[in-house]
Amino acid sequence: MKKIRGKYVYLADDKSQKVEWNKLRKAINHFLAKEKINEDKQLGPYFIARGIVVPTDGDEIDRDHFIRVFKNKVIMYLFEDAAKQKRAKLFEGCFQDSTRYSEICREFDAKGIGIFNHEIQLETEPEEPQWAPTEGEN
Repeated sequence: MKKIRGKYVYLADDKSQKVEWNKLRKAINHFLAKEKINEDKQLGPYFIARGIVVPTDGDEIDRDHFIRVFKNKVIMYLFEDAAKQKRAKLFEGCFQDSTRYSEICREFDAKGIGIFNHEIQLETEPEEPQWAPTEGEN
């Protein structure tokens, strides 16, 4: 059985963030715990289905599928339930409006993990890709 550790996805408009799902999940959980949000509200390793976060070939997660599911499942869950009372702090990287789900999703498309609290960003340890995107890839 393939492990979840080491599986990554490229986020942000320019694909400048190489993010490991498991590290992002743990960083969000750490934030929730520090904010005294019940442990049962934390994200399990397969909060996003295993078939999405554990690719059949290699370690790179399908970017478009992951982003769509992340917005519809993770951001929606955090926004509506787990961190409802902590939205401003959790989504402190949103410059427009962290009280509107649609704005948070729009900013996630552009900034990736930049929408989150600074501590989540640091704990996620995003890597810069080892390649530079060409004009046609943006």
